[in-house]
Amino acid sequence: MAADLYFQDHRASEDVGRVALRSGIASVAGVYGNGVLQISSAVVLARLLTPNDFGLVAIIMALTSFAPLLIDFGVGDATIQRDRITHGQVSSLFWLSSGIGFAFAACLTASSGLIAAWYGEPRLQPVAMCSALTFAIAGMSGQHVALLRRSMQFAAVAKIQFLGTLVGALVALLLAIGGAGYWALVARPIMSTTVMTAGAWVACNWRPGLPIFDSEVKAMVRFG
Repeated sequence: MAADLYFQDHRASEDVGRVALRSGIASVAGVYGNGVLQISSAVVLARLLTPNDFGLVAIIMALTSFAPLLIDFGVGDATIQRDRITHGQVSSLFWLSSGIGFAFAACLTASSGLIAAWYGEPRLQPVAMCSALTFAIAGMSGQHVALLRRSMQFAAVAKIQFLGTLVGALVALLLAIGGAGYWALVARPIMSTTVMTAGAWVACNWRPGLPIFDSEVKAMVRFG
């Protein structure tokens, strides 16, 4: 699919209702599919791992749960809702999200020793450092997913998310069975995010270029 499709102006069309209905069904199916998969894998992991394993990883998850909101910065919604958008503007938002993701990953890595010392648990340092990878990777897919949604390719987005959840769950289960303990829980979001990012780049053939900093980009950042 040509990348120009993602930069077509929004306009009303005769089949918008049909496309919206089909997209809505795909989105709902994806949400429920992901939910069932996550619950099922969590039930199995709860039998394979100990409460201590879950508690250890939960400490880091509690500290980083707000990171996805910071990484997206709302610029994904800005890309979707605008009537007209250019390659340079999307590139600017891509580099912004990527920069925020890497900055958050760097901050978490730098503070991993402090987190471990605060809780008196040395194992938290490597857990925090590895978990930081999730945020560095996640920042590189936001604009690709936004462009897919802008062109109403919700079925593709649902498939990408489901595949990411599935791979993450399978890797976690294999590690848990192999005796990796809490590392199974650490690896799960890393693998899920990696697969989702790779899937977004495959499904959306747009590639970022040099950023621009015009008034429209500033308005989109303010919107975010």
